Amino acid sequence: MASVKKAKVAQKTTPIAVSGDVVLVVGPSGKKLRVHSLFIANASPVFNAMLGPNFAEGQQLKKSGLTEVVLPDDDAEAMELILKVIHGCNDTVPEKLTPDELVAVAVAADKYDCVGSLTFAMQIWLSCMSMTDPENLWAVAMTALVFRRQKAFAEATSALILNDAGSYLDGIRNYENLIDPVLLLKIAAKMEEERNKLRMALVMDIIGGEWQCDQHCKAKNRVSWFKGVIQRTGGFGQSAISSTLHTLTDEASRNDARAGSYYYSASTSKSDLSDFFKSVSEKVNLRHERESGLCLRCIQTGESHQWHASQ
Repeated sequence: MASVKKAKVAQKTTPIAVSGDVVLVVGPSGKKLRVHSLFIANASPVFNAMLGPNFAEGQQLKKSGLTEVVLPDDDAEAMELILKVIHGCNDTVPEKLTPDELVAVAVAADKYDCVGSLTFAMQIWLSCMSMTDPENLWAVAMTALVFRRQKAFAEATSALILNDAGSYLDGIRNYENLIDPVLLLKIAAKMEEERNKLRMALVMDIIGGEWQCDQHCKAKNRVSWFKGVIQRTGGFGQSAISSTLHTLTDEASRNDARAGSYYYSASTSKSDLSDFFKSVSEKVNLRHERESGLCLRCIQTGESHQWHASQ
């Protein structure tokens, strides 16, 4: 629990509330943030209890009308952002956060149980995050999980399934101080399952699809062509699905196609292959969009999505 010191406000204090009656001394650097006890107690059950009659912080506040609370383990910048939102200082709150800032806010909001008070601000922060970079996507997914934002969670996990080639176990390691490790493992396992399903669907669409080839080597050419593409992408299982799709359409559209190579057969025109693999790419993307990423309720409760989606 935080410790309490004598009610003494230093000169170098960030006045989030000029007439505030609480000074929070946050982080290893001891950054001082002056706030109103009424605002933080209303937004956070943790602060409400801390500033009540059963704790030294609340007793000091009642006695002198001013108290200083030391929070050495918290992120000072994240706490300042949270407190500015709680106090309605919207003109000083940035619209965009870095992935690290976003996660730090989520950690502090979860610790002090003030997620509800940051809902609107978090919607804006999440909407401004890039949905292509894996680091951003993990930050969005984990923050959305804490704030129970299904749309952002689904979009981020969907983008990771399509665009991330790395291990999802590596991705969750940075969030073990924020999310229950068992829940993180469930998320990683489900994402890997969905990525593998999408990869296998892509393979079957290519191998079983209708595209022109020499009659005497139809099956052989399909497999050889796809093996060639796998080699050029650095390995099918090691490449992002979006990268594989791009390589497929790029290879099918190459201007230097040579008859008899395992990229093209003698009877296959560039337009035939280009149209076919564009069609495969569209099918995979449509299948992926239909799945729409992971469902928060499924992950948290273990329920069948079909069951609760119909309720």
